Amino acid sequence: MTFIMILSMLGGAAAAERGAVAAEHIRLTEEMRSKATVGRWDAVDDHYQQLRALRGAELHYEDHWLGAQAASALGDIQATWRRLKRALDTEFTDEALGWWVTLTAQYGEVHLVIKPSAAQPVVLSIADPPFEPEKRATIASAQAALQADGAFHGLLPLGQYQLGEQKFEVIGGPAVRE
Repeated sequence: MTFIMILSMLGGAAAAERGAVAAEHIRLTEEMRSKATVGRWDAVDDHYQQLRALRGAELHYEDHWLGAQAASALGDIQATWRRLKRALDTEFTDEALGWWVTLTAQYGEVHLVIKPSAAQPVVLSIADPPFEPEKRATIASAQAALQADGAFHGLLPLGQYQLGEQKFEVIGGPAVRE
């Protein structure tokens, strides 16, 4: 009898925790919608990150979609691309696919690593710098990551690059050609 009662109490606690997580998920999603309608993308981004950190929550398409819109409005192409991919993994829509394809046509995925033995800072440069501020920001972000961590894995605008002495080309899609 005691064993059944303990199981019952444990089941009740787990159900209460699931209910609390679900309620918080609903609250954060409603806040994201509300903030998005008035263009408060920084708040939408904060709420999206809170949702991602919410243990036990299964994010829906709309959560990732709003998160992608927020990242885009804040100029973070890397986060936009990742969130669109999550949205597509959750629910396949023409809207998300179209945006993801557009990004994939303008950017390529790279994995760059600087050897720890490099005596001087290694500079990432592009032969033909883009005019668009978000593309310039993406390149600057990659350079900052390389300087801080010695590595960068993410998206760069299409083009001919040089990292130290190494030349490479970023082409649309996931491929990188040396």
